[in-house]
Amino acid sequence: MTILLIINNDAICNRVFNKLALLGKDVIRTSNSVDAIALLRLKKVNLIVTEVDIGKIDGWRLSRLIRNDILAPNADIPIPVSYTHLTLPTKR
Repeated sequence: MTILLIINNDAICNRVFNKLALLGKDVIRTSNSVDAIALLRLKKVNLIVTEVDIGKIDGWRLSRLIRNDILAPNADIPIPVSYTHLTLPTKR
């Protein structure tokens, strides 16, 4: 199984990547939609994990492009979309 991670937060992406790799999954990671589109044109993936804020094309629009068979030949690819933006507490 090949999984494409599109997460722009390096710490979270690394954590998810490491957990999936420990499970023996083939994981490709990128932090933006432009690179993700290029990867989807080159490689068949079985699962796409993305967040909403991934650059020029957001996660929702990217998933619609995939569902309409514009970017990937398999419109049935599971695509969980999440919002992983972390905010740090401000000093008072």
